[in-house]
Amino acid sequence: MGMWIGRNRKARVTYGFDEIALVPGRVTINPNEVDITFRLPRKTAEPLELKIPILASAMDGVVDVGFAIAMNKLGGLAVLNLEGVQTRYKNPQEVLQKIVEADRSDITGLLQRIYQEPVQEDLIAARVRQIKDGGALAAVSSIPQRAAEFGRIAQEAGADVFVVQSTVSTVRHISSEYKSLDLEKFCREMRIPVIVVNTVGYDVTFEIMEAEVAGDGKTGRYRDADGGHLGEPRPFAAEHVLHGRGAVGPALAEEVDQRLGIRPAHAMVGMSGMSCRSWTSWSGVLVGYLPEKQA
Repeated sequence: MGMWIGRNRKARVTYGFDEIALVPGRVTINPNEVDITFRLPRKTAEPLELKIPILASAMDGVVDVGFAIAMNKLGGLAVLNLEGVQTRYKNPQEVLQKIVEADRSDITGLLQRIYQEPVQEDLIAARVRQIKDGGALAAVSSIPQRAAEFGRIAQEAGADVFVVQSTVSTVRHISSEYKSLDLEKFCREMRIPVIVVNTVGYDVTFEIMEAEVAGDGKTGRYRDADGGHLGEPRPFAAEHVLHGRGAVGPALAEEVDQRLGIRPAHAMVGMSGMSCRSWTSWSGVLVGYLPEKQA
């Protein structure tokens, strides 16, 4: 569906969250009997488990060490921004308080001065260790240009998850000013799960999924320890997906099979406990796939 905006040019209609309504199905379920547990597969260890499939955005105004610990103890996962005030200043609370107390006319200049301070590598490791010392999973993020450098430091410090975030994420980024991230190499070298966020469109998401073949070495999927069924390809790719299970339809499932070279599967974007692992992320939901026999 779309509209013509010129000769031989057609624009696709898009919708905001306020324009989308979830229509109830024919079957209802007692909320107390719903399992929304999310398992994040790892290469050489048991899957990480989240009781609630919710991630807190990697923003200075949202996540600090204390929040990350509290969020994980509640069952979710908070992502710490490795390029924010938490890794630029030894005492980030003082900096955040200055922002809170600043006059509106001065805030732009203040923010520019605050973020001119360079990121300190020792603070990256320190923040990861503080989260781990608090008994929580440590999830951290950076832009693609700093991912290789910061990912190594965070991983060695004990981070559990690394998130690559940008305004729009793709495998093929073109720039003459800096070296683009080799996503396939990065995922291969990282021992911890990698999540790529802010992709737009199925084609881009599939291409990111295909950047690294992990798991059983053939399908790029992980065999979960609890039931032997297939998990998601790595890295996970978040995109703007607003379909429900029925709306996805078999056509997408067939495309998934063809692109990933696997047996028939149903595409899933809803949450149904152990069978389908998907969660709401910065810009949408992570896409998971469910084997035919379990669909």
